[in-house]
Amino acid sequence: MLRPSTFPRRKTDPHAVMTLYNLERCPYCKVVRDRLDALQISYEKIYVPPAHADRHAVRAVSGQPYVPVLVAGDVVLDDEEKILAWLDETYGGKMP
Repeated sequence: MLRPSTFPRRKTDPHAVMTLYNLERCPYCKVVRDRLDALQISYEKIYVPPAHADRHAVRAVSGQPYVPVLVAGDVVLDDEEKILAWLDETYGGKMP
């Protein structure tokens, strides 16, 4: 089980734009996009290539090729469960 309190606290401007590395048809990415939209959080979407070998930008920010990856200032999260837990802790309240 994930413990959200163990996630890094955001040290950057709370109004800074986040970046989500994702694939359009990835169901895990969609869950994160839906949560960001529900929380009315501005974010930049970067669509990555389907082939893991071609995901150079994702590797550069997270050290691995899988999506979704959310970058928020100095916080980099690479798993939808980690991302959702961090969003809930940082921006308050569980969303449906």
